[in-house]
Amino acid sequence: MDSGRTAVSISSGQDHTCAILDNGEIQCWGRNNFGQLGDGSNSHSNSPTEVSLGEVPVQLSSGDWHTCAILDDASLKCWGRNSHGQLGDGTNSDSSIPVSVNLPGEKFLAVSAGSNHTCAISDSWSLKCWGANQNGQLGTGTTTSSNAPSTVTLGGSVVAVSAGGAHTCVILDGSGSGEVKCWGDNAFGQLGDGTTNQQNDASIVSASASGAISIDVGRSHTCVVSSSDSLHCWGGSGKGQVGDGSTSTRITSPTEIALVKITAPVSFNLWRIYTCVVARTTFRNAGGVLGFHESLGKHHQSSPAFPDGLTLVLRREIGTTMET
Repeated sequence: MDSGRTAVSISSGQDHTCAILDNGEIQCWGRNNFGQLGDGSNSHSNSPTEVSLGEVPVQLSSGDWHTCAILDDASLKCWGRNSHGQLGDGTNSDSSIPVSVNLPGEKFLAVSAGSNHTCAISDSWSLKCWGANQNGQLGTGTTTSSNAPSTVTLGGSVVAVSAGGAHTCVILDGSGSGEVKCWGDNAFGQLGDGTTNQQNDASIVSASASGAISIDVGRSHTCVVSSSDSLHCWGGSGKGQVGDGSTSTRITSPTEIALVKITAPVSFNLWRIYTCVVARTTFRNAGGVLGFHESLGKHHQSSPAFPDGLTLVLRREIGTTMET
C-alpha cells in the first residue's frame, strides 16, 4: 500500500486480496489471470495496484476470482472472472476493470461474493443474486445460472447476507426475530436444516439459530452470532472448522460453540477450512489455520483456542459491513 496509508477494510479471494484504504481508494494484489485485481490488466502483482472506481468505496467482498464493491452513491461494481455471470453485468465475459451490475437506478446496502456467485441487499431490503447456480445457490427455485440479478423471494426484510462456496444464507428481520434462511448446496449440512438435501429455495434453519444478529458462511460451513451473544455453527467440519471439538464430516444442525474465557463474540470470518472469531479482547481460531507457531504441531484445531501473540482492535459487525 502507499506509504502512510492504512487499510480500513479487507477481503480475500482464492489467490487475490483487495483493501479499502483510509483515503477512499481500493487497492488489490495477487494473481490476475481473470482481471481480479481490477487494474485493467491481466498481470499478476505482488504489490498493491489501484482500482479506478470513480466513486468512494464503502464496502467490498471478494469471491474466488472476482470482487464487488458498493460505492458511496450506493451503486455496485464488480470485476474479475465472469464465466458464470458472477459480475452481474448481463454478460459472461471476464473484466479487468469494474463494471456496473445490471440494475440501473438500484441502490445497494450490502454485497457478498461467493465462490462464483454474488448476492446483494437493495435499499428496499430485498435480496438480489446472480452468477453460478448449479446447486441452487441463487435461491430462485432452479439450478439455472444467471448473468443478471434475480430477486430472491424470502418473505421478509433482509438485513444480512453471506454467500459461500455454493450456498447462501441471510438474516431476516421480522419484529426482531433474526430468522436465518439458507439455500443451495447442502452436502455437508451447511444449510442447517437437519438434512443434507440440496435446497433450491430458501430453507429455514432450525430454531436454535433464531435471534441471529450476524452471519458468515465458508466453503461448506456456516456460523451465526445470536442476540444472546452465543455463537452457533454447522456444516462440514472435517478439519474442525465448526469448532465443536470434533472433526465430524457433517454437522447438519446449529451447534453452540464454547468460546473459552470470553463473554461474547463480536465478529467472525469463515473461509474454506477455518473459522476465526473476534471477541471483546481476543482473536480466536477454530480451524487451526492461523496464529499458532509451527512447533506446536497444531495442523487442525477442532475447538476455539488462542493464537500466539495477537491483539486486534475491537470492531462490531453489522450485517456485512464493519464499524468501529
